[in-house]
Amino acid sequence: MSLGVQRMPSPRPRLATERSVEWALDLGCGSGEGTLALAERLNGARVVGLDASLSNVREALARARHVALDVRFAVGDVHGLPFPDETFDLVRAPGVLERSDDPRAAFHELARVTRARGVVCLEEWLGGSVDEARLSSLLRGVRLEPSAATVRDGWLSLQGTKR
Repeated sequence: MSLGVQRMPSPRPRLATERSVEWALDLGCGSGEGTLALAERLNGARVVGLDASLSNVREALARARHVALDVRFAVGDVHGLPFPDETFDLVRAPGVLERSDDPRAAFHELARVTRARGVVCLEEWLGGSVDEARLSSLLRGVRLEPSAATVRDGWLSLQGTKR
């Protein structure tokens, strides 16, 4: 299965979704800058930033105190997401393959917490262990249908819609 990746010039593409989003998850949120930007872009959506680092989450919480957005932050791991099944309309997971000890389990978790017809957005640096064939293999069995894939400046951006 090929993703039909298009090679595009820079800059890296922005996250896009055509449907309304009520709940969004930002995995690997770090200090929360991207999560806050996502919440601003998805005006009215409830956005959760999740990071494995307690210090990152503390920094994100401090940053979020000064904004009027519905944003929450939590410590957690992509291999055991602390959310019920089908919670999110949109899941943003940049770098999940490179940082995961078990990418297949991570993809299953991403699909598990995504609602039917929800969108999972991945962004991966091509090189090392990430390539189109590996992504195709990981998408099989987790009910994510590739809906957009582009490469810009060595970054693969992939959007998959949950069937």
